[in-house]
Amino acid sequence: MTAVIVAEPAVAAPGCAANLLEPLLGARRAAALAAELWRRARAWAAEIGGGSVLCLPACGAAALEAAVEDGFAAGHDAVLIASPWLPRWRPEHGRDALEDLAGGAGLTVGPLFDGGFYLVGLAAPAPGLPGRLVVGDRRNPFELAAAIATEVGLVLGMLRAERGLRTAADVRALLADPLTDADLRRRLV
Repeated sequence: MTAVIVAEPAVAAPGCAANLLEPLLGARRAAALAAELWRRARAWAAEIGGGSVLCLPACGAAALEAAVEDGFAAGHDAVLIASPWLPRWRPEHGRDALEDLAGGAGLTVGPLFDGGFYLVGLAAPAPGLPGRLVVGDRRNPFELAAAIATEVGLVLGMLRAERGLRTAADVRALLADPLTDADLRRRLV
């Protein structure tokens, strides 16, 4: 069994995805896009986690840590933390993360091209680790994950890098991508 947490720490903070897209889309459209991305992330999480999905908007490290601990305390074999800022969730994201964890990785991450992660997976409780990986750090995701995994002694699994939807550059890239679905494309123009 897998618990899935859909989390966007500090949604109202400067630098959050909805705020970064406001100058391009306007406040109303940026909010509508954010709601659609949250809907997509929740739908994906429901497929992967079955009935064990928790959404944490505007949470900090402490709330995220508690949610991860609760997931393992409830008997789940793995906990996945998904960012709502990935525009196209696929079943392989969850499958590959769970394969990494079942294959011996204690931590697996799905990096975003411009920093941060769209997915963080844990095979066991790791106090302090989820908050360090998810809450606001936009450094090179490969370096960050490798450094933290080495520091805490975990085998690291790496998922394929993906483009998020947090900046004007992301919007331009998705509009140029022929695989962008029509509904999302309408929300971006």
